[in-house]
Amino acid sequence: PNFPITPEGLQGKWTFTALEAGYHQIAGFRVRATEVKHKGGRTFGYRVSDATGSIAYLPDHITSTGVSNEVKDLIHDVDVLLHDAQFVEKERALSDAYGHSTVDDAISLARECGARRLVAFHHGPARTDDALDALVVDHAEEPWVSFARQGDVVNVGRPA
Repeated sequence: PNFPITPEGLQGKWTFTALEAGYHQIAGFRVRATEVKHKGGRTFGYRVSDATGSIAYLPDHITSTGVSNEVKDLIHDVDVLLHDAQFVEKERALSDAYGHSTVDDAISLARECGARRLVAFHHGPARTDDALDALVVDHAEEPWVSFARQGDVVNVGRPA
């Protein structure tokens, strides 16, 4: 289930601890884990929150086949949503084949669920910096949408 390689293909010393679906208290945060649709195997989305704000993380998530009520509830009114946006609309066939979302899918879901900010990530490996810059320009009318880049810092929380 660890597409495209198995754990034996990973180098270095590492461990993996599964977190089951449901609510958990971890280091002072309330963490909710919810299963999300993805063709590559069992995948979870997470919401982490405390009194100052909330962030949700949905990697490897296909939305074109429908989004469960549990996932919609997970991201409802979240301050920051980090969401898989590996493909663009003209790559819809690839998006569906690999079990990922398009940029438009991520924006639609974020809007529907009332996310205050969307950070689109998990860009396609062939996406160039110029193509990413073009996406930023194409979505300039939506200041609540941004496209993750290496080294970005995302502030989570509500203004005082």
